[in-house]
Amino acid sequence: MQKLIAVLVLLVPLFAQASSEIGGRVVDAAGAPVAQATVHVYEAWPRVGVNTVCPSCYRDCGKQVATGDDGAFRLRELDDALVFRLLAVAEGYEPAFAGKVDPRDGTVTIAMKKRASEGILIRGRVVDPEGKLAGWAPRRSGRTRKDAS
Repeated sequence: MQKLIAVLVLLVPLFAQASSEIGGRVVDAAGAPVAQATVHVYEAWPRVGVNTVCPSCYRDCGKQVATGDDGAFRLRELDDALVFRLLAVAEGYEPAFAGKVDPRDGTVTIAMKKRASEGILIRGRVVDPEGKLAGWAPRRSGRTRKDAS
């Protein structure tokens, strides 16, 4: 029994995964903090070597955290053998990526651009292969206006 415990104690470090974290800020184009943005671990790659799985299939992918009022975030318990692509999303802003983020490099800043006004009107026609107006096209009530022509 003591030999089994000794073997297990020696093997644990071989399977233990070093943990790291990524900290940073999410800001707008003027450098002001974006509060309550969500920062996702979008993809990951090995620090050394080649991918053995798809970039979004690593265990850390999908982890997320919200920024504070100062735009700061901290993603914890990330695999130290990986580098990451982060995605920041926030209401009123276009999604923004930060690529090849290495936890060993310190903090990262993700800059977001304000989304264009929600009141943009897009007009068009949906036609079938013969060029006739397609009456089956989906529309949202109150958001579209039937073209009179």
